Amino acid sequence: MQTRRSLLQKLSIGAVALISGSKRTLFSSLGAETTAGVEPMANAYRAKVNCAGPEVNGFSADQAYRKGSWGYTHGGQYFMCDSVSNDYGIPAAIKTLRYSCGAPFHYKFDVPNGSYRVKMYFVSPNELYGPRMFDVVLNGNIVLPNFRAFPVNTGFLKQFDNTAVTDGEIDITFRSINDACLINAIEVEQTSAAMPPLQAEASAAP
Repeated sequence: MQTRRSLLQKLSIGAVALISGSKRTLFSSLGAETTAGVEPMANAYRAKVNCAGPEVNGFSADQAYRKGSWGYTHGGQYFMCDSVSNDYGIPAAIKTLRYSCGAPFHYKFDVPNGSYRVKMYFVSPNELYGPRMFDVVLNGNIVLPNFRAFPVNTGFLKQFDNTAVTDGEIDITFRSINDACLINAIEVEQTSAAMPPLQAEASAAP
């Protein structure tokens, strides 16, 4: 009797252990499947540009665009603000700006595909010809229509998360509406190697 009872107990314990082991295997498999589609960010792309200025405050010196890198294209000239309030902790970088009175100008970044955070810093040094207004177009979408950085000599930061890149390029276009369009500093940071979720389409640029 004792032998039979001991045998049954051993069989019960073995069955529990087997079931527990199966659960652990099942949960491990589910975990692996859940995380398998997420690509790790080993070397995330980052660029910080001091538009029309030198290397300062952790921002790189500006440069003309070249294939495989980044930079400005289609014109744009240099200017420096005398003073800036609300400088976001980059007092030297935010003072310099690139601008264009006529044709639009661009900043282009050749980047890996994925999701990006794009930050743009603006300071309008004056308004000599009425309200300074311009459009900012990010990868074909108008993200800042009729934008006005006002009051003058004040820093403004505009941030755009979940910017999708599928063709290896980020293109930021600045188009004048009244007076010159401008940009003081830009930050581009890859947040994921995967595409962001689908969002409502923004206004398409002509």
